[in-house]
Amino acid sequence: MKMKPTFFLFFVLASVASLKNPSPVLADEVGHSKSNQCVRALFSDSWKRLIDSVYSKIIERVPQPNVVRTSAVTQKQIIQADLEVRKTLSALGVVVDETKLPPYLSELVATQENPEGRIRFDQTPGVREAFFGTILRVLRLPKPALKSDPNALALTHPDMPSALQDLKKLGYDFYIDTSLRFADASSYFDGEFGMIGIQPNTPWHVFIHELQHAKWNRFLESVISFDALQSKIESGKTLKELLSLQDRELLDPEILQKLESLLKQGVPENGIDETLAVGVQLKALDLPSYNHTYQRFFRYARRHQVWDLKAAGPLSETQKGSLRRAAVEELLGSEASVSGVLTSKNPYLIGILAATVVILTDERARRIFLKLLDGTWVVLPMKSS
Repeated sequence: MKMKPTFFLFFVLASVASLKNPSPVLADEVGHSKSNQCVRALFSDSWKRLIDSVYSKIIERVPQPNVVRTSAVTQKQIIQADLEVRKTLSALGVVVDETKLPPYLSELVATQENPEGRIRFDQTPGVREAFFGTILRVLRLPKPALKSDPNALALTHPDMPSALQDLKKLGYDFYIDTSLRFADASSYFDGEFGMIGIQPNTPWHVFIHELQHAKWNRFLESVISFDALQSKIESGKTLKELLSLQDRELLDPEILQKLESLLKQGVPENGIDETLAVGVQLKALDLPSYNHTYQRFFRYARRHQVWDLKAAGPLSETQKGSLRRAAVEELLGSEASVSGVLTSKNPYLIGILAATVVILTDERARRIFLKLLDGTWVVLPMKSS
């Protein structure tokens, strides 16, 4: 297997000024004097303070997720988009019916009732009632495609009929929202109205992301409180012990396994929700971890973890470690590249990553090669987290 490079830059150039060995420092050759100096430096108090500072800077740089960009939209644009969506659905063979549900855009537009809205709305003069789009109930799907493609339209995906049956069993509905073009979103799950809303061109992998949100929402409603569940998991209990078979069947076995791991790490409710949804999405896409699309979705989930942990108030030692891990993984855009380094038993080694310019992982040799900004190479064994 070829080694996969990941490139990134970081501000703290002075943090590695004391590491001047031009040749690789092998983890199993620490008998060399310069290797010993590096190891001692890493675990000294001064390096501990430096690493803490590096962590803080990495955490600070993580962008906030789901920030709606300030923009403007006119009544004419919304009406035109609504007509175009209806034409597209008709061409696909999708039969729909209008509802009175409020479109997603109506929650984002700045009005007298919603002065905090971040989208400026210019209403057509002489029109009394503003129009923000339409929520359309899908009465009949088009003929399904023959090929199962995660990037194909959700509406024509061969698994869409069964997915909508699952959604209905959960007690939720499925709609087309004609306002989403202006809402900086291609889809959403709304627990208050019990629905998933998409655009006609929303791909399958995005729809199943929202479907996972729906499953998670129903799961939370059927079990004990989230905080109580997390507390019991942290005390050593397992989901199999705590949940009934009926509750466990709300989530796939793979999702349950990931959920238990995230609960142990102290990740808050919303961070878990987004991580599980992105995980379903990435599994469907089946992309390598160095792929740009993979890293974009991966970073999105880690941003939720970071910001939710930052907002969680006083953090436990476990949560502090989870915050650092999520921030570093958001920086790298991949979990595989840093497995074995990001463990609670080796917290200082994570700091090396912040001063790294190149990372090469060789999964066959089970080694991680780190090139520091001063030219030094460090070779570490790749161990499971």
